[in-house]
Amino acid sequence: AGCPSTARRQVEVDFNEKHNCVVGANGAGKSNFFLAIQFVLGDVGLHNLRAEERKGLLHEGAGTHVLSAYVELVFDNADGRLPVDRAKAGGGRLQ
Repeated sequence: AGCPSTARRQVEVDFNEKHNCVVGANGAGKSNFFLAIQFVLGDVGLHNLRAEERKGLLHEGAGTHVLSAYVELVFDNADGRLPVDRAKAGGGRLQ
């Protein structure tokens, strides 16, 4: 997601199978991290985000704001939990 903490770079997060916690200073992008996940899973679109949330997802640092966002999630499926014949599964969304 193009939020202040992750604009134009790949972020890889290894989740624990039991509990996970996302922490960081104010303005670090915690809320945008979760909005990006909701965005790619189809739960939210840019049109139904509050203006502040939309601005956060489409932020490009101190420069100009961008008009679109691309988020991709990739899940490790080495253990075969997902019903696909691939070691990795996922999808992305552009808006």
